[in-house]
Amino acid sequence: MLVHFRTIIILCLLQLPYTLHSKSLTMMEERIIGESLYNQTPRTEPSLLPIENFFLYELNRICYEGDIVLDYPLTVRIIDSPQINAFATAGSFIFIYTGILKVLPDVSEIMGVLCHELTHTQEHHIRRMFEHHSDLNNQKMILLAALPLIILFPGGGEMLYGMAVDQTYLQQQLFSQQMEFEADAGAIKLLSKSGYDASKLESAFETIGRYESLDNLPQYFSYYLTHPLTRDRISRIRSQQEAIGFSMISVFRPQFDYTLLESELHSIYDTTYYSFEQQLVINQYRDAKSAQQVSELLEIYPQSITIRMKLWNALRFEKQWDKLKEYDLKYASDAFWNKLPLVIEARAEADFHTLSTRDFIRKYQNTLLDSYACDNVLKYLAQAYQQEKIVNYYHVAQARYFLKQGDYKQALKELKSNDVDTTNFYTEAVLKEAEMKSKILKTML
Repeated sequence: MLVHFRTIIILCLLQLPYTLHSKSLTMMEERIIGESLYNQTPRTEPSLLPIENFFLYELNRICYEGDIVLDYPLTVRIIDSPQINAFATAGSFIFIYTGILKVLPDVSEIMGVLCHELTHTQEHHIRRMFEHHSDLNNQKMILLAALPLIILFPGGGEMLYGMAVDQTYLQQQLFSQQMEFEADAGAIKLLSKSGYDASKLESAFETIGRYESLDNLPQYFSYYLTHPLTRDRISRIRSQQEAIGFSMISVFRPQFDYTLLESELHSIYDTTYYSFEQQLVINQYRDAKSAQQVSELLEIYPQSITIRMKLWNALRFEKQWDKLKEYDLKYASDAFWNKLPLVIEARAEADFHTLSTRDFIRKYQNTLLDSYACDNVLKYLAQAYQQEKIVNYYHVAQARYFLKQGDYKQALKELKSNDVDTTNFYTEAVLKEAEMKSKILKTML
């Protein structure tokens, strides 16, 4: 009878995996996860916005040159914190701390870190990790159901159960490490294609490794870490470089963005880390800035994205809207420039102060249907509707703004106001998005 009972238990355990299914994240769920985290992080300091937009410009260019098509437009945020870290989350969100920017003296090193995070996004590593964790949860359920083995098979059953628990944990850690290696390999390819020095990824991890205590751990303990050891990453990186051939590894990118290094985020190391030519350019920019000749320097170095934005910020501060529009025409053909939030917001601000309210509304009305519209553009649009006493669209613009902030409850409150016509096309579209996001968020929580 005991043997028969054991046989039934084992057969039930063998059938259990087929009754469990792993859950996969939808694209909308991925986006909401990213939005939630993005809205919880502190907003970027105004002084860091030009650098943040520079990163976004370069990552969009890298996606174009690397034939990468993402599910959602990229969003980058700089977090002002001493942590030496960067990470990507679902929905095409990339975060980087000022701590890591201060210890990497070379733009190619910083872009190597960002390309690593871009590969996480491209390869849907968050989605894959979620699915893997779901599978591991199924395994944990099997282990829970397998507890009777300890009673049925004293000694041997206990040993097998302990080994199974340990193996489940190790699978989770090794899966995470494997994705890190994939991201490193992807970063090398993207750097090579986009004109950065791909060999700098190695020096970036060497620098980061000096600030980590993990590399002092014994080799056998590394199996229990979510990230591989620096020495293992560098070994893989060198192998990857050899695989693609040294001839494919680019030299220093011609677009040397001096203001990134000149800013408050410049390296904590001595300036001798920069070449003589680079230091000359940095000094030239400092002299031009002190003499308020940034616009003249831009004529000499038109490829510098951050110098463009420094000038735009100065014109916005001085409220020289006509001058700003004049400069805008010079870069109208630059597709990556046109995608930058700072540029989009500056254009809307200039239009808000130079166009009539009605003309501004006509130009930006379709922003209400753009899920990725910039916050300030929606603010100006709401003000324009308020000035014209167009109550329905004022509430819709406000709702779209709250959706951007991740405040789905407040967005629904705006749309369900007594002054809102829910049969209106714009209202109906925004209401549908708000209800869907609220429902998904409740499900996830």
